[in-house]
Amino acid sequence: MKIKTTILYLLLYISLVSFSQDNKFLLKGKSDLKGVKLVITKNNSPYKTVATNESGKYRIELDFNNLYQISFEKEGYLPKKIEINTTIPPDLYNDELEYKWINDLTGLFKSCGNVNVSVFNKILKKISFDKRKKKIVENKGYTSQVMAELTSQVAALKDCEEEIIRKEEEKKKKEEEEKLAAEQKKREEAAAKLKAAQEAKRLAAEKAAAEAEAKRQAEIKRQKEEAARIKAEAEAKALAEKKAREEEKERKRIEAEKLKAEQAAKALAAKEAAAKKKAEEDALREKQRKEAAAALAAQKAEEEKKAAELAAKKEAERQIALAEKAKKDAEIKKAAEEAAKLKAEADSIKQAELAEKRKKAQAAALAAKLERDRKMKAAAEERERKKQIAKAEEEARRAAFLAKYKEDRTVEYKTDKAKKITIITKLTGKEVNIYKKVEWNWGGKYYFKNDKNISKAIFYRESK
Repeated sequence: MKIKTTILYLLLYISLVSFSQDNKFLLKGKSDLKGVKLVITKNNSPYKTVATNESGKYRIELDFNNLYQISFEKEGYLPKKIEINTTIPPDLYNDELEYKWINDLTGLFKSCGNVNVSVFNKILKKISFDKRKKKIVENKGYTSQVMAELTSQVAALKDCEEEIIRKEEEKKKKEEEEKLAAEQKKREEAAAKLKAAQEAKRLAAEKAAAEAEAKRQAEIKRQKEEAARIKAEAEAKALAEKKAREEEKERKRIEAEKLKAEQAAKALAAKEAAAKKKAEEDALREKQRKEAAAALAAQKAEEEKKAAELAAKKEAERQIALAEKAKKDAEIKKAAEEAAKLKAEADSIKQAELAEKRKKAQAAALAAKLERDRKMKAAAEERERKKQIAKAEEEARRAAFLAKYKEDRTVEYKTDKAKKITIITKLTGKEVNIYKKVEWNWGGKYYFKNDKNISKAIFYRESK
């Protein structure tokens, strides 16, 4: 009895009548399946085929006084058939009434190859006008007879349908498991690939660090060699300049002594020439005087003799004076030479003192230079250390960026009541830049890079 009730629920739901102005018999209803076709015959001849709409509903107008058979069909399911006789006795026909039948199709059985389904080719229910009741009714006796024939097949179909559903569920479960396994394999491959990429990145970073350290050491060595070369060149230049100054000083000293000797010799020669000239002039005057005296009278011979003796005496005295003067000049010259020698020695001592002062100044300059070189080296090492720290921080930022965004360029959108913001985060080399385009609802557009205003051209060029 329970199976019968279930079959009746699956197959049909009966209802009746209302009012209309039409001369048509109305058949309408709905199905719980989409795409059900209604294949209709009229008086055992093909009539037409209609289909349920998107909601599974259907509506058919049939002519009176005809015999219709309607088969509800869907691919993969067993058909269900009903028969409707629209014949109404003329004496009972009322054109002010609406003659209709509502047939809700609640389900079709799926086809199953190992179940006898020939009974489903039969008409499951018959509908016609009952003269006694004066309305359209279903032939309950016929329906009960057909239902009795269907009981065993329906049970078998339900079991078969349950088996099909079970197999479909198992298949679906298997496909889902295979899909999950494939996804797990894909995740594992992606993880392995990521791990390999990270390892390669780490090795590349270590290699780059080693190369940078080697480059830094080579640069330090080059700077030391360059400093040593500059120092050697500076020392050689200082020695050369010192030697040149000493040679120039010696040359000037020799030239000065030579000039002084030449001047002394010239002075002495001039003095001797003057003395000789004076002696010649004196001799000439004496000769003239003697000749004048000889021309005098003899009587003055004695006087002349006395005068001559006096003159000779005077000449002798003069010669003695000249000799003494020459001796004095020689002594003056010797004293001048000794004074020049003493001055040269004093100048030499002074130059030695100046040289010692220059040497101390050079030593102080060298010490200052070495201190500057040490400070420059320390500054260079500090810059390198900061550079390495900046590099490590940049690598950390890059790793954080990649961990967050998974790619070198990401685009985000934010919208509120007043504006729309497009945010592009881009990793270029080792630098992370954030570009923003702000579009106000009133029409204004502004562009930013790291929260600093930029032009539209720069925004589109750099954020690609």
